Amino acid sequence: MIPSERESREIEWLSTGSPNPTVRYRGVLLHSPIDPIPEAEKIVAPLVSSRISFCLIFGLGLGYHVATLRRKLPQAEILVYEPHEEIHQAALKAGFEGWPRDPQIRVFRQMEELEDFLIEHCIYCASKPFPTFWVYPPYRSLAIEEIARLDSSIHLLQIRQATNLRTQKEKKNLWLQNILANWPRLISAPNVCQLKGIFPDLPCIIVGAGPSLDQNGPLLQGLQGKSILFSSGSALGWLKERGIQPNFAAIFEGEDVSSQLRAHKSNDAEWLGLSSSTHPHHFMAVMGKHFVFHTEPWVAEVLAQEPFIPHGGNISSAAFTMAVVMGCNPIVLVGQDLSYRSSELHASGIQSEDDEKVRQFRRYALPGQKGSVWGHSAMVSYLSWFEESARYLAKARPDLLLINATAEGARIRGFEEMPLGEVEKFLEPLRVDIPSILEERLGSPDVDRRAVRKRLEEIYLLISRTERLAPDFLNHPAGHLYQWLMQGELTMAEEGEARLHPKMVGQALKVVQILMEKTEEREERPQKLYRTFSRGGGSDLP
Repeated sequence: MIPSERESREIEWLSTGSPNPTVRYRGVLLHSPIDPIPEAEKIVAPLVSSRISFCLIFGLGLGYHVATLRRKLPQAEILVYEPHEEIHQAALKAGFEGWPRDPQIRVFRQMEELEDFLIEHCIYCASKPFPTFWVYPPYRSLAIEEIARLDSSIHLLQIRQATNLRTQKEKKNLWLQNILANWPRLISAPNVCQLKGIFPDLPCIIVGAGPSLDQNGPLLQGLQGKSILFSSGSALGWLKERGIQPNFAAIFEGEDVSSQLRAHKSNDAEWLGLSSSTHPHHFMAVMGKHFVFHTEPWVAEVLAQEPFIPHGGNISSAAFTMAVVMGCNPIVLVGQDLSYRSSELHASGIQSEDDEKVRQFRRYALPGQKGSVWGHSAMVSYLSWFEESARYLAKARPDLLLINATAEGARIRGFEEMPLGEVEKFLEPLRVDIPSILEERLGSPDVDRRAVRKRLEEIYLLISRTERLAPDFLNHPAGHLYQWLMQGELTMAEEGEARLHPKMVGQALKVVQILMEKTEEREERPQKLYRTFSRGGGSDLP
């Protein structure tokens, strides 16, 4: 085997006392100089004895240990991360048995690609545990920093998974009650799909309520008329007290936080976005312009009001997605600290009922713009979502510029860091009449209630007739509703291998029945509806 000129600088091929070669990389021997296969069997023995089903191996080498583990545990799913391109090419030349054609073995060259795989399979499919992480011994001296980085990344993703599961378990019933109570309004209100592509290549600034917002307040005043200002609900009053008029504000809390809307008056210019699962009292507090958006795919599909709005758990992430839907470019984050400033969670004068409780949460060190910062578990989850979204958009929308102009706080990979004053320099006054465009686009939609009811009837029939979790079911709105109801409940089995759970089937059918009845109703008083569905402290679900 003749090494290439590039390989010869880093890799030295060596013959062994067997037909199986080995290599030395940067002075480190990757496999036994006598016979790599018996050595591989000895090294992976602890993994084999523990009968692991999902494993992440740091270090491919020439693949002897990976092939041995695959042979010993034929049902196991094996992920491999190889940070060195030279070793990866050497493994391809060595061509160990079955790889890379084996579907049970996935080799990753980029850590971000591996992170996205884990997010898709362990966070969005939250019942799947994270893989056992194991470092192939020679790499402990070859890739010390990379090992620490991957270990930290997995730890933060595990925090995100645990945070999501806890939130789903605690709040899913509340969200469902709210959707049922809000349904008549959701059908008839203007919705976010009417804003799709409305502002191509217009800059949008997403304003969160983080502590650094105090530093950017004066600059935000000068950005009115140069960008679309999209405020979180918690920052709305803060902005308007300082004479800053946003174009949009949004709120999606399931609990009653109507106090955030006190700054909104019937003749104000901003349009308020309300999520389908927000508290019904928020609809009562809105006196002027508003539209709805859906964070649950099945709701958007039933109402034919797609796209739904993916988010990372905070309203700024939902506003970010809406800015993408509207076609805005660049998208700028302000006040998105995702960390504490001392013990402060928000800008001056902004408070939340949960602040004292949140201050008691465990804190985690995060990479910051000015050194390490500290954030709680939900902040870790928000940060992971923004970084995942940036990676996705870098491929789907390579023209889209993402800027983090937050004055301090956590570093968000995939966002260019830029002071807000520098952002202002390249923004020019908008040449479009934003209020007029919104007035025209966000009129009351034409609603075909018969079509909504027909979709609900189809969902009812499919759920009642389906026995197994087959892909056709899971990709249908009926499957999306079923999976949403399963959040934080029972373990979801692999597609096609498990039956639908009777308890969840019964609940899904009851939900659809109620929605069919409410589809015929016009707007009712949300307060009365909410009392109907929240008896017994929120546990009295249909």
